[in-house]
Amino acid sequence: REVVDVAGGLSLAMAQKDEEELDLLKKSAVLTNKVLKHGFIPKIEEVIDQEIKIAHDTLATDIESIIEDPSKIKLKVPKEDVESCYFPIIQSGGNFDIKVSAQSSSDNIAYDIIMVSLGARYKTYCSNIARTFLIDPPKYVSDTYETLLALQNACVEAFVPGRPLKAVYAAAVDYLTSSGNEPLVKHLPKNLGFAIGLDFRDPVLLLSAKNTAIIRSGMVFNLSTGFSNVELDDA
Repeated sequence: REVVDVAGGLSLAMAQKDEEELDLLKKSAVLTNKVLKHGFIPKIEEVIDQEIKIAHDTLATDIESIIEDPSKIKLKVPKEDVESCYFPIIQSGGNFDIKVSAQSSSDNIAYDIIMVSLGARYKTYCSNIARTFLIDPPKYVSDTYETLLALQNACVEAFVPGRPLKAVYAAAVDYLTSSGNEPLVKHLPKNLGFAIGLDFRDPVLLLSAKNTAIIRSGMVFNLSTGFSNVELDDA
């Protein structure tokens, strides 16, 4: 009896969403964005302005409670239609992990560079958002962040139906090379995201440097760009 792995074929079949699924994904993304905008940002501004001592995981718990009860930010979304895709990830103080498996620590939030990732599941469809907040950063840090934003735009432009997924990663490398930032290539993660839908993370449709799967109309991706272990310029 032969056992055949059909995971790849199922991923490709499920990755192309119909109009109803795309609408649910858009609503999920809107919800996630509103939780960030009306939930996390006011809270982190209060923490910084009033110099409140609060642990990363405590604030993450507060944000998760908003995801699971959107009425806390005056959204009329039934609680039974919403849940958190994962425990929100909040990081600061120089200890950063840009993997989706990162955790919010019990250390207090530091007022330097603050990273947040959160995701809502609306009617079983997932979405995700991540943002970095720079508080009085050194020029090298803010310049590197601007480079990252431009790299992200280059990756977005590479999402063309008919092209392989690896074209997105290649666009990131090409941008860094052509813009004089080639030393940052080694600081890119192994992949720049993944297909998203009923599953938060499709392990087959990763935006890696070698994935030859073809981008097709109706697919939805979570683009996650970042640099790891970049040394600060003493100058």
